[in-house]
This record gives sequence, structure tokens and C-alpha cells, in this order.
Amino acid sequence: MKEFVTKILEWGEVWALFIPLIILIVKKRTSFQLLPIVIYLLFALIINFTEDFIQKYGIKLSFTNQPGDNGFIYNTHSIVRFALFGWFFIRLKQPLYKFIQKVIPVFFIAFILVNFTVYENYFSFSSHTFAFESLLLLVYCFLFYLNYLNHSQNVSYKGSSFWVVTGLSIYVVIDFPIFLFFTTLSLKVKHFAISIWNVQNIVYIILCCFFAKAFLNQDHE
Repeated sequence: MKEFVTKILEWGEVWALFIPLIILIVKKRTSFQLLPIVIYLLFALIINFTEDFIQKYGIKLSFTNQPGDNGFIYNTHSIVRFALFGWFFIRLKQPLYKFIQKVIPVFFIAFILVNFTVYENYFSFSSHTFAFESLLLLVYCFLFYLNYLNHSQNVSYKGSSFWVVTGLSIYVVIDFPIFLFFTTLSLKVKHFAISIWNVQNIVYIILCCFFAKAFLNQDHE
């Protein structure tokens, strides 16, 4: 039973995406604000499956160091995810902190260029990239809630954007320390690193449930 649950969790980043996607298909519509989320879900379905498939079946690519090495795919996922969620926040057109919201991507791009040019190999999993992405997404979430508190009469807790941001907030807060120390843990205590990654998988499932809730609440936006 334990092995079965472990296998389910290991593929959680793939099957969890079907939860919001099925809701989206049933609803047969997408609000303007949720377009970046829809694009992310479709992108994540493909890239998450590729990540897990390479790792689980030990596939060796010509430009990777060893079989099952999928770090470059995770790094690509992190960069694209930040771009799509950044687009999502900017499209909300919140009245406060517009300049900060537009400057955040500049910091991320600068970080990516410096990190992969000087410090880390793009083809290996980058804890720095995932941690910095989580930190900046948390800033976006924080700014959203500040706008919410200052203009609560214009934003409903039933709205789809509220559920997206709440799910994202939970995801980045819990996963930030996992991302930050994952590379170190995988080098020193690999078994523990693999186990703790299942926590990330669980939180990702929760995030997808919040996306599903957002699609259900599109009419309340």
C-alpha cells in the first residue's frame, strides 16, 4: 500500500493537472484573466510528463551527464512558469504597485542570466532558480493582497483570481525551503531529498485544486 501511494505521489505533478483541465473542459469557457493559467496547465502537462518519464525510466539524452538527468527540463519549467504567472499578475491591472509588478520580471531575467552564466549549469537542477522564482512569485502574491485590502469592494473572495493567488501563495510558501536546499540535500542525503520532494508533489496537487476552484468561480469575477 505504501509503495502504491508513493507511486501515485511521484506522478502527482502529471495527473493533478487533469483536475483543473477537466473543470475547464466542462465549463467550456475561460475568462480573460485566466488565460495565462490555461496556457500554463497545458505547458505543465507536457513538461511534467517529460520530466517524470526521463527520470523514472532512466533515459539518457546526448547532452546530459547521466541517465534520468532531467534538471534542464525543471529549469525550463521554472522560467516559463514565472513568465506565465507574471503575465497573469500584470493582466489583473491592479491600481497599486504597478511599477513594482513590471520591474519584478527584470530582476528575474537578470538573475537567470547571471546564475547560469557564472554559478550553475543549466542542465542540472537549479535550486537557486526555483527558490528565487518562488520568492518573486510570493512578492506578486503579497502585492495582490495589498491591493485586495485597499480595494476590497472591487475584489471578491469568490473571484477566480483570488483562488489562483491563494493557491499559489500556499505553494510558494511551503516549497520555498524545499527548493532552496534541494540540491544540497540531494548531494548529501539523496534518499531524504527524494522523500521530501513528495511534499512538493502534494502541495502541487493542492495548487491544481485551487486552479480548479478558480475555473468554477469564473462567473464571480
